[in-house]
Amino acid sequence: MTERRKPVPGWLGLLLGLALGACAAPDAFSAQAAPASCSVKQTMRRFGFSGPVVRGRQIVLNNKWHSLVFEANGRKCLYDGTVVWLTAPVFSDGGEWRLSRADVDKVLSPLFAPSAALARAGYSRIVIDAGHGGDDHGAVGRRRGSREKSVNLDIARRVRSMLSPHLDVFMLRTDDRTLSLEARAARAAKLKPDIFISIHQNSATDRNASGAETHVLPPAGRPITASSEVTARDRAFYMGNRSDSANTCLGYRIQQSLVKATGAGDRGLRRSRFYVIRNMPCPAALIECGFLSNAAEENKLRTREYKDKVARGIADGILAYVGAVKRARVSGGK
Repeated sequence: MTERRKPVPGWLGLLLGLALGACAAPDAFSAQAAPASCSVKQTMRRFGFSGPVVRGRQIVLNNKWHSLVFEANGRKCLYDGTVVWLTAPVFSDGGEWRLSRADVDKVLSPLFAPSAALARAGYSRIVIDAGHGGDDHGAVGRRRGSREKSVNLDIARRVRSMLSPHLDVFMLRTDDRTLSLEARAARAAKLKPDIFISIHQNSATDRNASGAETHVLPPAGRPITASSEVTARDRAFYMGNRSDSANTCLGYRIQQSLVKATGAGDRGLRRSRFYVIRNMPCPAALIECGFLSNAAEENKLRTREYKDKVARGIADGILAYVGAVKRARVSGGK
């Protein structure tokens, strides 16, 4: 099943068409079947970027308003200083740098032209999922035994308080109760949200792992950030894929704002197929605010001051997304 693309009006449709016109048929740049690829130089010029200038492993492009840095032979890029993970590596072919057409279409274009991506998006109702709860404690802090379910709920309540003056806010749980993933998705769908977020804390065997990351659904047929393999599940088209472009816009603004508000390490806008975001009927993001396995981050996440910063970062990111949706409606997607 493939996504039916909405027409992009006016000059922006011409711009996007020209950009994708720089894309070619599939290239065999890996052992797996590769996606159609595009010339970095030609595609980015269609969006007004000059360059690229290669500095070591960095491929740098700029225009009047924005900066873009690709990692050569990697999937990591920086857009206006915020880490964004691509679904395929930028690679060199015959001396020309190229990137996946899927990344141009579903990752970069929504960032460059959010009005086109958000022309039909809603914004008035948001559902907040405080991850885990009840019998499911989630991650447990290695140093002080902090339970993820409690940290998630605390932050979710703070986000609700910050957003309530602006939006209709609903929480899937307001106390310490067990909810299955299926129940969360079903409850959220009944509320007919325009935006869905799920709040979590991270954990890793590496005690030094730290920072914040935001996850959105990858396009159908593209791998998750944590893997380069494409599995049968990756090829499926989920309900959440109807919002591919809006997912990118939402996730990017949350990640950018969260890092700015907290000073946390930027682990980037990532792609994952978590149950709750792949089964949402609206733009959705799952936020990993910090690592309970890191003693310093666990200590911060136990303080009111830092949890306020986390909540403010998430709330401001959502409000920035809402502002972009409103501008898209005024402009008619142009």
